[in-house]
Amino acid sequence: MVTIPMIWKYLKIILLTLLGCFVVLVIAVSIYDHLQEKEVVIAEVKHGDESADWGFFESAVNSYIEAIKLDPHLATAYEGLARSYNVLEKYDEALTASNKCIELDSKNFDCWIHKGYAIYSQGDCTAAIAALYHASMMNNSSAEQGFVDRGLKSFMNSEACAGVSP
Repeated sequence: MVTIPMIWKYLKIILLTLLGCFVVLVIAVSIYDHLQEKEVVIAEVKHGDESADWGFFESAVNSYIEAIKLDPHLATAYEGLARSYNVLEKYDEALTASNKCIELDSKNFDCWIHKGYAIYSQGDCTAAIAALYHASMMNNSSAEQGFVDRGLKSFMNSEACAGVSP
């Protein structure tokens, strides 16, 4: 014979099972949305990199900004943004992007290079050389080290930086 307490017991089990399924579904949808968002971020950074490679720096800036809107903790997007702003001669913006990149990833060699170039372009040789010197202290490939060494030499030999040393 079926009693009310027995029905209630099975009803609670069914409801708890349904609730568990719902929670699992919500988590799965959340993970799926997060993965899709990450794919969009990666696509925006890739588009920015490709645009910059082809010389379309305004387009690159737009792509990096879109990536940053989706993931404000992505150092590579700030690095690309700093590079593009330097090429566009928007040195204040390049310096801001470089500093944010360094804040997120202090070992990002390229961010230090972009920071040094932006500072140099603003006329502060001492700080520019310090940024490049910082990059030179990182464990870089010989090609990267050669790039930094040439940059330091160029900065120190320029009229603007006469007499400044690291």
